[in-house]
Amino acid sequence: MKIKVKYLNRIIDALVTKHDETYEQKAMGRIAEKIDGLGDQYLYKKISQPISKMKPEQEIGLNEAKVMALVRHLGYQNIKAFTNEMDNPYSSQLKSCIGTYYTYLRKSSKEGALLRSPVRVFEKKNKIWMELQGKRLNYLGEMKLQHGYLSVLLQNENGKQFYHGYKIGAMEEPLVLQGIFSGVTSTFDPIGGRVILVRVEGKKFNELKIGELKISAMKRSDDTGEVALAEYLEDIARNNLSINKTTSFGFGDLT
Repeated sequence: MKIKVKYLNRIIDALVTKHDETYEQKAMGRIAEKIDGLGDQYLYKKISQPISKMKPEQEIGLNEAKVMALVRHLGYQNIKAFTNEMDNPYSSQLKSCIGTYYTYLRKSSKEGALLRSPVRVFEKKNKIWMELQGKRLNYLGEMKLQHGYLSVLLQNENGKQFYHGYKIGAMEEPLVLQGIFSGVTSTFDPIGGRVILVRVEGKKFNELKIGELKISAMKRSDDTGEVALAEYLEDIARNNLSINKTTSFGFGDLT
């Protein structure tokens, strides 16, 4: 079969990442040994070396069964499924989420306040990303869509991370999304709760402001959206989760 170099480059990249290897000949041999139907020199001599000086749209001829073994090893049912995902890396629904937003979640203390953070959703390198502005550092993660559920693992440059998940269903260009966040405090205590993502029209990401908003003031607002946010996130028990103080890591901690 004839297959384009751009697909083979992606296959090699994915294999190297999957097995935490390099692009050297010995590493290619170790990877090939883990795939049924390949000789230990196949990846390097038949694919990696020949395509190294070729252009992405050029084609080379390869054994179809061996290419099938490669894509199945990467989790694809067949070659077409692999090439379709590469040519269409994300759906129109996911692309419709591109824009600027605010996230709102309830402060975990008894004080009635919401924490508001600027967010942008953007496209880069055939992926859709979410960036969230923190107090000191920004968080970044790739957005994924599966079965009506948007998810993103947000991380900053110091390794701190937390997870957001939103119900989107079949909706495109959503205005308000309800979701769940989870993470860990600076004292290693798991926390979680509700989070709301609200699209902001007509403003750029760097024009949005991080803030702490009093629920009591929001409930008196003339803006029906602010009132709805305040009422939805008002109850601390419904919006914030935490664990008991942990000392022994035994059943006694649960009481």
